[in-house]
Amino acid sequence: MAFIARHTIFVVLAFTFAGFANLSLARDGCEAVLEAASSASLRIQKLQEISHGGQGQIYLAKDAFGNSFALKQTDQLEEELKVTNFIRVANKASADIDAIIKYERVNVDGKDYLKMPLYGQSLYQLIAAVQSGTEKVTDAQWEHIKSKLVRAVYLIHRASYVHADLKTKNVMLDENLNPIIIDFGTAVGIGARHKGGTPKNMTPNQMNGGRAAPKDDLDAGLAFILKAIDEQLSHHQNF
Repeated sequence: MAFIARHTIFVVLAFTFAGFANLSLARDGCEAVLEAASSASLRIQKLQEISHGGQGQIYLAKDAFGNSFALKQTDQLEEELKVTNFIRVANKASADIDAIIKYERVNVDGKDYLKMPLYGQSLYQLIAAVQSGTEKVTDAQWEHIKSKLVRAVYLIHRASYVHADLKTKNVMLDENLNPIIIDFGTAVGIGARHKGGTPKNMTPNQMNGGRAAPKDDLDAGLAFILKAIDEQLSHHQNF
């Protein structure tokens, strides 16, 4: 009986160690697959420039799986990433948080970029398309864009920041015409000194390098955007 018991224990231990060995091999295999997938996803190919402005250049890019997205090259990379991350974390419970751009830092050929979704068009482009008659937008859709934008700007201010460069070119639109505010390179904390922006969209306080306040967004950039949308609504209602 003692021999049988010892033999049984030996067999159980043998199977146990074999199981551990198989688990280890399986784990190593999974880790290899994940590492390969991660490595492949990092093999990003920058294709072509699709836009540029005072805050940097935007490039079309894709990864090894064929997924397309945009890469932003900017001197304000660190600041933009910090500001947008802070605003998104501060408002993470909000249903409107997707109206604030979500960046990811990636390195391509030794250079850092901000990775962002590839949106169809900007608000500036949509307005131009509607004015040329190549695209139609209903009053309800315009009102949707307006309300989402106002709530998004509120989230920025609630996080104690001022965007300082709100304009139709800095509002991207997804396939459902949901607006996304981008380009936070000139954003500053409320009470800090302004550091730039688009001159025609600035308040006198901002132009003079005064201390940033929500009023600078509301009375200038946002006001101009809402006016541009209201003009489309008015034009549509006259026909």
